[in-house]
Amino acid sequence: MRNINKMIVHQARCRDVRCHRILEFASGDYEPWQAYYNVSQKITFTCYSGYSMGGSEVRTCLPNGKWSGETTICEDGSGHCPNPGIPIGGQKEGNEYRIEYRVRYRCASSLILVGSSERTCQESGIWSGTEPECWQPFTFDSPQEVASKFISSLMETAEAADANRNVCKSL
Repeated sequence: MRNINKMIVHQARCRDVRCHRILEFASGDYEPWQAYYNVSQKITFTCYSGYSMGGSEVRTCLPNGKWSGETTICEDGSGHCPNPGIPIGGQKEGNEYRIEYRVRYRCASSLILVGSSERTCQESGIWSGTEPECWQPFTFDSPQEVASKFISSLMETAEAADANRNVCKSL
């Protein structure tokens, strides 16, 4: 079969949607351990003694190939910035969370990194950039995710415009 540009296109075929396995999880465990997870399967996280959990204790494989909830972390509170976590299907390089220290992320070869590949601990105690995720090539945003981000973007734009208007009035 050829497309409009006369390039060969292989016939489309359906595949099961699966969520990627965890490559790395620091200071805790999860179960069940599997090579991949089917839609609706859950994973449950626990932290080692002396660590407290942040993010979601239970995450579910969703029909869009993403995991529900927030990145799960096990935190001991020793850094200037909180533990930035490791996305499912990803790996993190760097485990000190002091000012100006960096962490770097990469995803399994079959996945796409969405978000920041490198983040820096800032004086404010907040990590630079955006939280990374590792997506399957077929992963897509749900309508709820798009609506939420769209509304947030509109609110930021309106607030910035209002601030600019107030600055102009005072001149």
